[in-house]
Amino acid sequence: MKKVNQADSIKVLWLLITSIAMFSCTDSTTQKSDTVPVIQNKVTTGWTLFTPSDDSRIMYVSNDGDDSTAKVYGSTDFANPFEPGVVYAYATYQAAYLQSRDGYPDWILLQSGDTFIINMSMRSGRSTKEYALIGSYGFTGSMPLVHPLVKTSPALTIPGATSFSAVSGIDFYAVSRNPAISGYSIDGYTGFSGVTGRTISDILIEGCRFRFFAGNQIQSYNEGVTKNIIIRRTVISDNYSNGDGHSQGLYAGFVNGILLEENIFDHNGWYAKSPETPGTATMFNHNTYFEDCHNVVFLNNIFSRGSSMGNKFTANTGVASSTNITIKNNFYLDGEIGVGIGGNVELAYRFNTITVEGNVFTEIGRSRPTNRTLGWALDAVGWDNGSITGNYFLNFSNPDVTNIYGIRLEGGVGNVQINNNIINNLNPHGKSNRGYAMLLAATQTVQSSVITISGNQFLEPMNELVLIKIDNENDFSAITFLNNKYFSSNENSAFQVVDSMKNTASWSSLAGDNSTFSQTDFPDSSRNVETYMQSIGATSTIDGFIEGCRNQTRYNWDSNYTAQSINYWIKSGFSK
Repeated sequence: MKKVNQADSIKVLWLLITSIAMFSCTDSTTQKSDTVPVIQNKVTTGWTLFTPSDDSRIMYVSNDGDDSTAKVYGSTDFANPFEPGVVYAYATYQAAYLQSRDGYPDWILLQSGDTFIINMSMRSGRSTKEYALIGSYGFTGSMPLVHPLVKTSPALTIPGATSFSAVSGIDFYAVSRNPAISGYSIDGYTGFSGVTGRTISDILIEGCRFRFFAGNQIQSYNEGVTKNIIIRRTVISDNYSNGDGHSQGLYAGFVNGILLEENIFDHNGWYAKSPETPGTATMFNHNTYFEDCHNVVFLNNIFSRGSSMGNKFTANTGVASSTNITIKNNFYLDGEIGVGIGGNVELAYRFNTITVEGNVFTEIGRSRPTNRTLGWALDAVGWDNGSITGNYFLNFSNPDVTNIYGIRLEGGVGNVQINNNIINNLNPHGKSNRGYAMLLAATQTVQSSVITISGNQFLEPMNELVLIKIDNENDFSAITFLNNKYFSSNENSAFQVVDSMKNTASWSSLAGDNSTFSQTDFPDSSRNVETYMQSIGATSTIDGFIEGCRNQTRYNWDSNYTAQSINYWIKSGFSK
């Protein structure tokens, strides 16, 4: 596989009107700087503004079209090419595709509200300001619906050697895999796929839906390069295995530069709880699975009800084989595990420069998809240079979830800052038999490693839960505890060092922690999904919230069902 030097950097600058993502990389095989062009998207009300170029070809496709009389239009034929009025449209996508050209900013626009039984392939455009575009026109209020025709091909293919290409406002639906449909079949069907031994770069997927596929994937192999991928405001739901392998909402492998922003990932990797069929939930299936990737940003997404993890990251090829990962202001609901950055192999420092900031984790373990008893929020394994800051770990309320933790560090971790997080009420039912607000499991790799845990609030106001457990007493030499606040319903066993329970006085002596031991008087720490729904005048249930998220579309985007809105509301309950 082609590797990327750990010094690679990613810069993402977001403004209200202009959204710019910059990715730069270094080719480790040549050690020569390779500056990747800026990905620039001008956005109005959160959506990318596409403008045809002087030499763009625009082809319209409609169920009422006619391939024999259809016309190719130019950029000046309509004041607004997305609302052209009467046009001579093609009847088939294939005929329109033949009129488009690789390397040009040509557009294929499907009539909104129509249904097409096709497999689609993207072409290359000219630059990030001149995408080749697959989109929609007419704006009836419903996106064009695409059912894949051929099971053995992806519904949307991103071929090798494709760049500067976008798809926007299309609803991809593997209807025959929906178990609610009479005569459904679990066979076949990938949603979108870009798997290459060549180069795929500067791809935008925005405002789409991908439902009931076996999975979606972006991956390079051998000397292939996959870079600068943006997926935003897209709903990816109900992916499940066809019985021949694993299933993810999105699998990304060996990618350099990928941004997920404001997406909804729900109920991926399974259809039925283990051990039922179809689509049995397993520990191997997740909402997202990223392997050996660099320069990754997850921003303002909702990850709910994954088969196991909301996000799984692995780094299997050595030290710093996955670098520069930022996970910021996402909302995690249900599933077994919120975020796992580690796993699969035992090797210290595989992940370099990791930021997990401002996320909300709640009701982890609610559905128990695999029937295990896990409620794990954040698992950090093999990190070097990381930050876990300003996150909220709240309310794991399923009484059958007894294996609980908010944050776990393990497997050779160093140079990590854990600051200003709130871990509150993870064991409200009081039934945990193996629960920790934070677990430090053999974190020390070398004596000089530094882990700072400061300004956090570890609070278990309802029922007993160990606030901090340290598996190796020698780790105290590498960890600084400072200015934390603790509260437990049983302060005589609030801490654990190896197998020995410690009260607050013993903990202070061992940890050298100048922290306080008292409950915080928050404005409204009881805020949850149900009360959020009540606050917006909707049905006050978690299922109602999930339904609202799943109904998000390019033409009907409701800010109430975004991570920004629910996170702000929940966090405000903890702010003075």
